[in-house]
Amino acid sequence: MNPGKKITKKQIKEDKLVTSAFKVSEYIQKNPTSFVIGGSAALVIFAVIVLFFWNSGKKNSEADVLFGRAHLSVEMGQIDGAISDLLTIVNSYANTPVAPMACYTLANMYFETKDYDNASTYFKLIVSRYNIDKMILAGAAAGAAACGKIKGDYQEAGSLYRQAADLYPDEMWSPNYLLQAGKNYTAAADTASAISAYEALTANYSRTVEANSAKRTLAELKY
Repeated sequence: MNPGKKITKKQIKEDKLVTSAFKVSEYIQKNPTSFVIGGSAALVIFAVIVLFFWNSGKKNSEADVLFGRAHLSVEMGQIDGAISDLLTIVNSYANTPVAPMACYTLANMYFETKDYDNASTYFKLIVSRYNIDKMILAGAAAGAAACGKIKGDYQEAGSLYRQAADLYPDEMWSPNYLLQAGKNYTAAADTASAISAYEALTANYSRTVEANSAKRTLAELKY
C-alpha cells in the first residue's frame, strides 16, 4: 500500500458498513441459543445493511443498528433486550428516520405485555412528536385510547378515540373509532360528547354498520 495514498469518503463509508455488519454477525454468534438464521432473521440483517447505504449520518446508522438488533432480539424471544434498544432509539435518537417506527413498535410491545401505562405513554408520544403518515398517527391515538379503556379511564379513552377519527377521517377504521368514542364518553357520563361523536358518525359514515348502531343509541340519549 502506498502510505501517501488518500482515503476516499467512499472507502470510509464502506469501512463503516463492514464494521456494522460484523457487529450484527457478532451479536448473533454470542446469542446462539435456539436461534437459526432463517428467512425473517436474514431479512432483518439485509434490511440493516441496506439502511446503511441510504443513511450516511452517524446517528442514523447507529439507530438503524439498534432497530435491527431489537428485531433480532424479538426473533430470539429476548423481549427485555428488544425493549431496551427501542427505548434507546426513542430517547437518544429521536430525530432519526427510524425513530417513529421504533416508538410504535415499543408501544405495541408494552401493550402486548399488558404494561398499559407505558404503552399509553409511547402511543401518545407518537402523536405529539412525529409528523408521519396519518394512518399510523390515528392507530397510535387508538392504541392509547384502548389503554385508557382497559384502565377504566373512559373520558380519556373517548377523547383519544375521537382524536383518532379526526386525524385520518378517510381511514377504514374511523367509523369504529367514533363508535368507540361514543361508548366511552357514555361510560364516563359525558353525554354531550357522546352525542357529538355519534352525530359525526351518522353524518359522515351513514352507510356503515357503526352508523346504524349510533342511530339507535342517539335515540336513547336524546329522549
